[in-house]
Amino acid sequence: MAARYFYGLDSHNFIRRVMFNDDHPTDDEFTWVEAPEPVNDQAATSGTLFRLESGVIKETDIPIVMPEHCEWDDENGCWKDVRDLNGHKASKWDEIKSARSADELGSFVWNDHIFDCDEVSQRRIQGAVQLAQLDSSATLTWTLADNTIKTFNATELQQIGQALVAQVDACHVKARGLRSSINAVQNE
Repeated sequence: MAARYFYGLDSHNFIRRVMFNDDHPTDDEFTWVEAPEPVNDQAATSGTLFRLESGVIKETDIPIVMPEHCEWDDENGCWKDVRDLNGHKASKWDEIKSARSADELGSFVWNDHIFDCDEVSQRRIQGAVQLAQLDSSATLTWTLADNTIKTFNATELQQIGQALVAQVDACHVKARGLRSSINAVQNE
C-alpha cells in the first residue's frame, strides 16, 4: 500500500497538521481527512493558515504564528487579543515611545540644511555649540545629512544647537500629548 497524505483539521476546518502515512491517523485531537496531495510549498512558507472548504484548500489571512498578546479562540476560529485596557494602553505607549525615538534620532532642518540627529550627531552638535560659546570667531566645516559640506560660524552653530533642542523638544511634546490621550481612554 502506498503512503497517503492526511490533513488534521480543527473544528473550523483549519489545517493544523499534515501527515504522510500508510494508514489513516487515529489521533482524536483533529478530524483527519485524506488529501489528494500535500499542501504545496507556498502553503508551507506563507505564514498563514489554510482551510479546507468544500474539498478545496484555501489560504486565509490568519497568521500561523500567534500574534503578540493573543490566544487562539477555538469557539470563533481566530486569534483573540487577550489584553485588558491597561495592557492596550501600555502597548500603545510603547509604540509611541518607539516612534518618538525614531523621530528624535532621525534628522532635523535648520536654514534649509538637513542635519543628522542620531546620538553621535547630537554629541557632535553639542560640542560645536560649546566651542561657539567659548570662541565667537570659531568656524566649523560640517558634513550634512546628504553628505554635502557646509561651513558655519559661531552664531550659526549656536542656532543649529537651538534647532536641535527644538526638534527633540517637539518630539517629546507630541509624545506627551499622545500619552495624555491614551490615559484619558476609559474603555476598550
